[in-house]
Amino acid sequence: MNYLVLILVSLVSIYFLFIKNQDRKKKINSKIPGPKGFLFGNLIELARTKKNLHLKYLEWFEKYGPVFRVSIGSLETVVLTGYPILREAFIDNSDTFTSRFQRENARSINGYKGLINSNGDYHKNLKSVILSEMTATKIKKMESHINQESKRLCELLDQHAKQGTPFTMNKYLNLFSINIILRFLFGVNYPYTELDDGSSSIIQVIQQFLKLVSQPSITTYFPILSPFMNDRSKEFYDIHKLLSNHIINLIERYKDSKQHQQQEQEPIDGATEPTVTILDKLLIEVENNRITQNALISICIDVLIAGTDTVGQTLSFAIVALVNNAEIQEKLSRNIIDSMEKGDNHYSYSKYRNGIPYLALVVKEVFRMYPAGILGLPHMTSEDCEIQGHKIAKGTQIIQNIYSTHRSESFWPNPNNFIPERHIQNDVSKSVHFAVGTRNCMGMSLSEAEVHTAMAELFGNFKFTNPSNIPLNDQGTFSVALNCPDFFVKIERRN
Repeated sequence: MNYLVLILVSLVSIYFLFIKNQDRKKKINSKIPGPKGFLFGNLIELARTKKNLHLKYLEWFEKYGPVFRVSIGSLETVVLTGYPILREAFIDNSDTFTSRFQRENARSINGYKGLINSNGDYHKNLKSVILSEMTATKIKKMESHINQESKRLCELLDQHAKQGTPFTMNKYLNLFSINIILRFLFGVNYPYTELDDGSSSIIQVIQQFLKLVSQPSITTYFPILSPFMNDRSKEFYDIHKLLSNHIINLIERYKDSKQHQQQEQEPIDGATEPTVTILDKLLIEVENNRITQNALISICIDVLIAGTDTVGQTLSFAIVALVNNAEIQEKLSRNIIDSMEKGDNHYSYSKYRNGIPYLALVVKEVFRMYPAGILGLPHMTSEDCEIQGHKIAKGTQIIQNIYSTHRSESFWPNPNNFIPERHIQNDVSKSVHFAVGTRNCMGMSLSEAEVHTAMAELFGNFKFTNPSNIPLNDQGTFSVALNCPDFFVKIERRN
């Protein structure tokens, strides 16, 4: 009898806590235009286009306008497109739209104590810690590491230039990005030989985790099922455990190195000055009981994932775009070479960021055409609100439709053509590459420094050509970031 009472109480609780709340959200959101959903809302239609989800949202934006509603299973979702709408929501009404939408399956991973999916005062504290290491002064100190990694990449490319045979660059650019984040976090980096050694090194594990973390889950779209099932695959948990163990080892290695550094007053891993990383600040938070050891691991994973795929994919798309537009590549190369002072063998971001005008235009166009965070990270309304006359219910998932904001003729003429000169007017309000609002990309200063430096070194030193008569494919696929297809290029050294 007690079991029957327990089941009855559970069912009643589920009804009032979830089903009735969902009915309320649907009723309030019902006046918002959007595609009609049948069984499971629009889930089946979206599932059919999962690798081109961003293109489906562009299609719906063109049909339904800058504010449209999508039902993904039982998940009420509103998609916002265009800077004016995004500004109204995430800047003018930031208190209502700031919260991150928390997926049920993330609870079992970190209890919402990571950097990406936490909310409230806890997240504000984490953000202040991270941003304290993202100041202009701190980024300038990171320049030597970025330059060192760029030099290592160019040395590797020199070998391919001598061989004169086509090769794929994606993996090198991803490791370039991974190494800078690993240096930023732990003061370490890894050789490019680890890309092909078949081991379970952290490089391999990060790449496997990136593939798995973007896979959809049933409980995201049907949260009511979360108490009864865990739909993450065994492979996901195995890879997550492997990655966590790597992070733990790196933390312990860093602490040991730091202790040795303090005793011997020597830099870590051959650095030119005593190494200070973001991990120092996070360890203080652990010591002061503001975050747990498990949360520290999750935060490190979040920083790795957020900073790795985005820059690597952006650089891949940059090369594809400039191979497909050879005249722009030549103009960029000349501008880089002509702008560098005599005797400067390597690019300095702090010195040249405003001194190579065409490089700045090309970077902006790469960011526009190939935004890494194509739909951003989902938010959730904390109260009922109204945007552009549309009432949106509390608890609704909100998507920043970054890709459509950058690729629609409503905002850009000839949006699918690579035209750096369009940014001469410097209308930055049209571009939302790093998302909009108080929870935009915390690492955008570091990302910009990485992209500018890598592109200056790559296109200042090498000429990239297409070994085929068919233009390189620049149609990215939907994942954690907009994924660039693998591509082959030939390179030669510029004099």
